[in-house]
Amino acid sequence: YNHVWYAHKFRTPESLQFTITESSRAIDLETLFKQVLLAVFEESLYGFHSQNPLNHTCQHHDLIAGMLEPMDSIITFNYDCVMDCSLVRRCAYWRVDKSYAFQPVQNNNLKYWRGRDLEEDGTVYLHKLHGSINWLKTSNGVSLKQRPYTRQHGYTQYYIVPPVISKDLVLDDGVLSRVWNSATRKLARANTVAVVGYSVPQADALAQALFSSRAHNATDETRYLRALIVANPDRDTRHRIIRMFRQSIGPDTKVLVFQTMEEMNQFLFNGESELT
Repeated sequence: YNHVWYAHKFRTPESLQFTITESSRAIDLETLFKQVLLAVFEESLYGFHSQNPLNHTCQHHDLIAGMLEPMDSIITFNYDCVMDCSLVRRCAYWRVDKSYAFQPVQNNNLKYWRGRDLEEDGTVYLHKLHGSINWLKTSNGVSLKQRPYTRQHGYTQYYIVPPVISKDLVLDDGVLSRVWNSATRKLARANTVAVVGYSVPQADALAQALFSSRAHNATDETRYLRALIVANPDRDTRHRIIRMFRQSIGPDTKVLVFQTMEEMNQFLFNGESELT
């Protein structure tokens, strides 16, 4: 995407030409990317037919969502709503008006994402640092889309940061900067950090700075982690993640390494670990 995006800056006109059913039409690169992204997500998760994502949640994400406690936080760079749906269905502390670290615009779609609506006090947070396919930027803020993987009334726009090297939008945008600041504070106060599936891309300096800043922002009580948990199939990536948190690893820190999310869940949530 970066190569095409930067090369596109030197082209005129600003829209790219595509031939569809023997007719040619112009479309800008970001719109095309968003349309293709939705199609890829939908087909990979549900097949060719549109499904209600709340009825087809992931068992691994469900298990994590069901074990979260008040003030626990999830930080993700993913655009999809797999974790969102598991939190809605399985987490007793999901609060749609608080859990995204901002208050969505009040509309009829909030009922769809409201969750189990239990009475327990406390909130679990989901920080989507690059936006989400169920967010829609409006003049009043960010509203939620009820059908994130499909065309809604013929409209395919949603609020994300495209995968370009420059992430200036994150720093300049009021909503996203609020999400990043909240994630930074939560990470600094964390006693246990689990990093699942993150590939540590070298080009994403902003993301690496977030993790590296954990040690500098931590208090005396949270200077060292109680545990660092890494689940990733790539050995080199696991080592890079551990190095990113090296200043937060003390003499008593447990470093637990797994190849898959399933292995991690089995160890943490099935009575095999003191962290249960």
